[in-house]
Amino acid sequence: MRWLLASLCLAGCVAPLPPPFRDFQAPASWRPEQLAVLQEALREAGWEPRPGPVVHSLSTHPRRIAGALLYRVEGYVELVAIDSQRVRLYVHAYRYHLWGRSRIGYLSAALSRNVAEPIERALRRRGFVLTPYELKPITIE
Repeated sequence: MRWLLASLCLAGCVAPLPPPFRDFQAPASWRPEQLAVLQEALREAGWEPRPGPVVHSLSTHPRRIAGALLYRVEGYVELVAIDSQRVRLYVHAYRYHLWGRSRIGYLSAALSRNVAEPIERALRRRGFVLTPYELKPITIE
């Protein structure tokens, strides 16, 4: 019982971690077929784009994005056109350490500064607007 109360108290003290993606509202003139605009934004932010895993998406080549003495963090990003009005930026980050590799399922402040913010600035210059993350239920009609 004490363990449960202690863990609940500690959970309330932990800062919320943002998800490993960001959504952008596309400009009215943009269409999902216009991937060149997204390629330019990725290049401007220092990433080398390549074709994505699905139609209307771009991925990048992996690169080192952070590190310390005992580990390094490598990752890649994907820009996916969700529809004609939204683009989602996914960040895929992996921590490599002495005993293997582990996926990082959240964006810490440092990873956000190193990865997402330069891409966000490049997209903003092209008319895309960051939309706040909201946990909303999905309705299927």
